Amino acid sequence: MRLDYFNTNIRLYLFTLLLAIYGCGSSSTDTNNDNSQKLTVRSVGLNGLIVYKLEVIDGSLHAATDKGLYRQTSGNSWELLGDSSWRIIDWAVINSGHWIISTSDADPLVGNPTRYELYESLDNGKLWQKIVHNFGGEHIEQGNHEPLFKMVVENSYLYGVGFDVVASSSDHGRNWEVIDGFWGAFSTGLRSITLSSDKTDIWYGGQGALESLVLRKHSLTQGRTLDFSLAATALLPAPSVVLAIRYSPFDEQHLLVCAEGGIIQSKNGGNDWQRFFVNNEHRFYFDVIPDSENEGHFYTAGWTKSIAPQPLIIDISHDAGKTWKKYTHSDNTIYGGVFSMTSRIENNQKVLYLGLFQGGVVRVSDLP
Repeated sequence: MRLDYFNTNIRLYLFTLLLAIYGCGSSSTDTNNDNSQKLTVRSVGLNGLIVYKLEVIDGSLHAATDKGLYRQTSGNSWELLGDSSWRIIDWAVINSGHWIISTSDADPLVGNPTRYELYESLDNGKLWQKIVHNFGGEHIEQGNHEPLFKMVVENSYLYGVGFDVVASSSDHGRNWEVIDGFWGAFSTGLRSITLSSDKTDIWYGGQGALESLVLRKHSLTQGRTLDFSLAATALLPAPSVVLAIRYSPFDEQHLLVCAEGGIIQSKNGGNDWQRFFVNNEHRFYFDVIPDSENEGHFYTAGWTKSIAPQPLIIDISHDAGKTWKKYTHSDNTIYGGVFSMTSRIENNQKVLYLGLFQGGVVRVSDLP
């Protein structure tokens, strides 16, 4: 169903309302608490910020937050790249030094977004220019655009998702062509997009109207779309929303889909689906990290929908998701809900960096 995209007050109200309403469900994955080993957890700054994305570029950790884009300079010190008024919805690295960010003026959980913009930097974030673009198609009026929720880059070609649309740009975000769906849909929004390893398929997902989960695959070569929404919905507590789609580094047919309520998987490119890590607490899982050094090792961490402090909980599997161990940080007064994850090797050991909801960035070491 199509609505006038620029009935702005109604659209923003519905958008915020759909984000704010969550139900309850059942089905679970067994998780054992492990108090025998203590992970080392240390804050490395940006306290109070919502950290949506973490990336290591040229050896430096970068964080996309609700108060701008930052580069870690040393220890707990960070350099602001751009404007602190930008809420970074997503951030794409086109090539060396060339970045594009999608922004709004507020996080819908704690504010009321009214403006969506794109900015470009050609020098690793030192200088920025606003991009004049047409993401939103025929619905753009008075400079108001459809939000560009997620982007993925392939050979400088940009793919992005909005409310219920997949679009592509060959000129770094200026002009967009619809690949799947349509502009101005009545939907909470698509929150994830990824390309298959052979770059022929686009996987995308999120949440549609009335909290319906969305998980689809669009073939770039055949121009057709397969819908896996019902299969995914059957494995997760309802309602749910797809938050990330990842491929295993060891098997190009192994897909992992992170969502509200847990993580599901397909080992054959989407033909069949199983639970990978599912709980009945309606925690949100924005990412999962496979250990590229150790096949079968996976790390994830979630967020319980709340603007209050909550414990930091990290879940680890050493047997490809068959069993999980839960590690709960002893300090339950922090903002421990995890919105983003990345990892790197430091001093020959794997280290996790977690971006928190209003808790900045923490470093986790001494992993089992």
